[in-house]
Amino acid sequence: MEVRECREGIEYTYENDDDCSVTIQCPVCSNVWMSQDESVGSCEHIRFVYSDFVQGFLFYGDDWDHASFEEPFRELAHFNDDDHYPDEGQAFRDIKHPDVDAVIYWDQQEGMGTSYTTYWGYKT
Repeated sequence: MEVRECREGIEYTYENDDDCSVTIQCPVCSNVWMSQDESVGSCEHIRFVYSDFVQGFLFYGDDWDHASFEEPFRELAHFNDDDHYPDEGQAFRDIKHPDVDAVIYWDQQEGMGTSYTTYWGYKT
């Protein structure tokens, strides 16, 4: 599956000059998916939001089987392997699913060495 970083000015924009508040938009229709670090909206394209901070999904749409995506994802990301750290980015690249075409991600830097990545899966 295609996995890539959000493009500045297209899929993400900073809401003010302090580079703290960001808006994330759908790559297909430009609907706002996240604003000021909160999930605020959806559209017909979004399938999920995943944060490696909480290691959990928020799924959108009842017209597809979420478990058929999440179960192989967790296996590919090595969540069940005692000797591996989860590798979400590689799992998204390796997974094939008919209801998710691509994933975009944004790296959030919180300072003091703390960071996390948020992923949005969508269907074109």
